[in-house]
Amino acid sequence: DVVGMSEDWKSGTGSGLAEVSVSGDGQYIVAGSSAGKVELREYDDDDPVWDYDTGANIYAVAISQDGRYIAAVGSNGLYLFSTNISDTGPDPYLLWSNTTTYYYDLALSADGSYVVACRGGQMSVFHRSSSIALWTNTKGCYDVVIPADGPYVAATYHYLYLDHTGSPPPPQS
Repeated sequence: DVVGMSEDWKSGTGSGLAEVSVSGDGQYIVAGSSAGKVELREYDDDDPVWDYDTGANIYAVAISQDGRYIAAVGSNGLYLFSTNISDTGPDPYLLWSNTTTYYYDLALSADGSYVVACRGGQMSVFHRSSSIALWTNTKGCYDVVIPADGPYVAATYHYLYLDHTGSPPPPQS
């Protein structure tokens, strides 16, 4: 135990939960598991508000600052969710998925407008309105971040790269 800290709740089986992200106000917690589940919880309740089974390992999750959008990547693709049920179609909370390739890491802009997904040999930028990438490059990335307003993406893959999210990056030299 850590002095001055107390455990409010604990959830799960003790294995399988691999990734976690918290909304900017601390109200929502999203977790991803090696069993393929993406789960949303409120800070004061250990029971999931909802969960979604992707059917494959989840490697990274992110939640927008206001808790409205959630992104997850794994061994079978990229998923974007809305916590506002009126945003979605027949599958509650799922806005769209792109299962054309696997991804290892992702970043989500503060308002959930942009999702950046990456793997060793590829980085793709998506707008929340479509599962089709705005652009993809073959620079690749191991780790990616996006600032709150989302105009740029910073990524690492042997070098540090900075690209603009809304249009294709300049040609590689």
